[in-house]
Amino acid sequence: MPIVSSTYDTDHSAQSGGGRWVVESHTETSGAVHTLIYLWDGSSDRDALLATHASGLSAQLAEAEASAILDE
Repeated sequence: MPIVSSTYDTDHSAQSGGGRWVVESHTETSGAVHTLIYLWDGSSDRDALLATHASGLSAQLAEAEASAILDE
């Protein structure tokens, strides 16, 4: 199932090293939501990270779906 929506929310409190916790939510066409939590360094482009994570997750889901079909 492809990812149809991706969002992120960043914690407003910086950690001791300056990073902030980010929670990403990626929603499939089926409505299933996949959550990724990571410590953001404060300088990387979060939109680019979101797109990269969504693309990687889509590829993993497609591979799993293909494997399930072939195993039937």
